[in-house]
Amino acid sequence: MAKYITMPKLGLTMKEGKITKWYVGEGTEFKTGDALYALETDKLANDIEATESGFMRKHLVQEGENAPCLAPVAIIGNINEDITELLKAAGKEEKAEEAKESKKAGRIIASPAAKKLASERGIKIEDIVGSGPDGRITVDDVEAYGGTGKTKKSTPMASKIADKYNVSIDEINKNGRITKQDVLDHVSRKNETRIPMTTMRKVIAARMTESWHTSPVVHFNIRVDMTNIKKMKNELKNEISLTYTDILVKITSKAL
Repeated sequence: MAKYITMPKLGLTMKEGKITKWYVGEGTEFKTGDALYALETDKLANDIEATESGFMRKHLVQEGENAPCLAPVAIIGNINEDITELLKAAGKEEKAEEAKESKKAGRIIASPAAKKLASERGIKIEDIVGSGPDGRITVDDVEAYGGTGKTKKSTPMASKIADKYNVSIDEINKNGRITKQDVLDHVSRKNETRIPMTTMRKVIAARMTESWHTSPVVHFNIRVDMTNIKKMKNELKNEISLTYTDILVKITSKAL
């Protein structure tokens, strides 16, 4: 019989969890004890195992998404079993129907950022084929589409730098004349790799910020006469290269 598998509550303070990876794809058979998905909370990362055998019929929560404790994350059951009612109860079929109606009505589904970028580049949003859920057009789709509708002007040096780094001037999102610095900034951004923070790291950052705002920060300063140390450093400079840091480390180690 088809049923939900839900987000487990692994601790008293756990409110939600993130599915970082599905090990069992939709339509795939699994056995009792098989790892179904990787779960991440604010305190731990764990693999959730199957408590029974069956087929993975539908992922209700996708990789990288959060779900509250005890909320449905997937539907399991026999391979040919009807899961329509479970989809309706989870609100998934309704969303699919809404998407179909939108397409029938000729609506273009696109993110605000994608619409803005397309407008800036002089691209008709309806000419782009979306790769997101239900055909949603994303910023990446606009970037991949290419053309800007007009040729951008650039300085000779900007064009030279763009050729050096194999960058098209039209890729650079700026109104007005493109300069050398615009090209260098664009190249720098293209080479960036942004790694999303894990749930645990987000909690650590929040706790550190809270501590900074709620706990008193005390700085203690004291004046020290360094005349003799300076004299010793000058006397030894022909024999050994010493820094004040070296001397302070030695003094600290002796004191401890």
